[in-house]
Amino acid sequence: MKYQVCILHIIFWLLFTVTCRAGELLPHRSADDLLINPAISGEGFTTEFLGESVTVPAIDRRSINAWVAGAALNMPAPSSRKIEPVAALYFWRRPDDSKIFYADVSLLYNSLFFAKNFADSDNFEWVVTFENFTVPLAQNEIIDGRDDEDQELIWGYIRPGFGVGYRTNVAPFHEDNMFAADFIIEPGYMYFGDSNTGAGFRDPQDTLELRTRLQVRMDAMTRNILSLPASGFIAGSDVVYGHRFNWEDWGINGNNDGSEGRNYASATAYAAVAGGLPFLSKRHRLIGRLNGGFGHQVDRFNHTPTTRLYGGINPVAEEYHTGYIPTLPAGAMLEFYPKRYAIAYGEYRYATTFFSFAHLYGGAAYLNAKRIKSAGVRREEALMPFIGARFTTGFLGDTRLVLDAAHNFGLKRKNNGHGGTQLVVSISGQF
Repeated sequence: MKYQVCILHIIFWLLFTVTCRAGELLPHRSADDLLINPAISGEGFTTEFLGESVTVPAIDRRSINAWVAGAALNMPAPSSRKIEPVAALYFWRRPDDSKIFYADVSLLYNSLFFAKNFADSDNFEWVVTFENFTVPLAQNEIIDGRDDEDQELIWGYIRPGFGVGYRTNVAPFHEDNMFAADFIIEPGYMYFGDSNTGAGFRDPQDTLELRTRLQVRMDAMTRNILSLPASGFIAGSDVVYGHRFNWEDWGINGNNDGSEGRNYASATAYAAVAGGLPFLSKRHRLIGRLNGGFGHQVDRFNHTPTTRLYGGINPVAEEYHTGYIPTLPAGAMLEFYPKRYAIAYGEYRYATTFFSFAHLYGGAAYLNAKRIKSAGVRREEALMPFIGARFTTGFLGDTRLVLDAAHNFGLKRKNNGHGGTQLVVSISGQF
């Protein structure tokens, strides 16, 4: 036992070596008080843990540079996607209430947003955005756990944007609590490269594209020391209309799922809420989330980040800009491009220490997934219930470690029919 205690002391010392600062005038809080009344994101304090004095410095949440790296293990694997790695940088700047900048950067995919108030206004703003998807490898869809190799090709887009909007702070008035509505015009260019498609496949055409997007974001969430939602809610929606200038039917025999895709539209919405349990301390949290959307004449090339479903890392209202992401637990990354979907997610979270949290979650997704039928590939309404468990903790230096395991009962995999399990590990930190 004494060796186990010693190891715990070493781990805890490593955990806070980077984040400790001497001489800071910070409030002192007991470990018991931190469990009953958890610290919020960015709050600094001193405490004792395992007999050691610990200083957690305050963080300026108006200026953040962060990174995340991880991988998902799919069992059984859908096609060749046994292991799916992920890595990205995140930047957030809100030096004052008159301007904001945030960006996800992973080189092959980047999404940037900048807004600044008009000179004579406290709330109305002009907006500049940029998004690109430029993966230099042939890609295909996964249908019932199998690669659709007949439609494998290189494709991508570059999409700047500009527009106007309205933004105002909302309670509880943390740096990321605000309401914003922005109307953005997005001229872009879509391209298609070498393909490994089957016989009779007609490649899509390179084309200029013009999209309009109405983006609404409401964030009234308080987050804890590891940026996990603690109390409050978020909500929002995205409405997109797009036109391709040079477009014809594509696909096998020119049949792209029955829609031309020259003109397309989609509408999505999301909401999440976090709170406590009656008669229990704030160690116990409940989180609920809903995502839903539908599209008209959408194909896999004009899906937006709010209409394609994600697997792997599952951020549940952790940041201002991640709440809209429709995550399907245990699904492979971008396994599904549905024309309509709804996802209901519920979670119970328990604070094991002031910097470690255990999660249990479950829910279900409804979507019209592509299925392999005797008459060929057809869309079919599918119900996909899921369960999972997660552990989130402060880790070495100033990093955060997340271990996640989920099982989805509605997935189809080529090896064993229904059901798929996914293990996810991710580490994130600031720089």
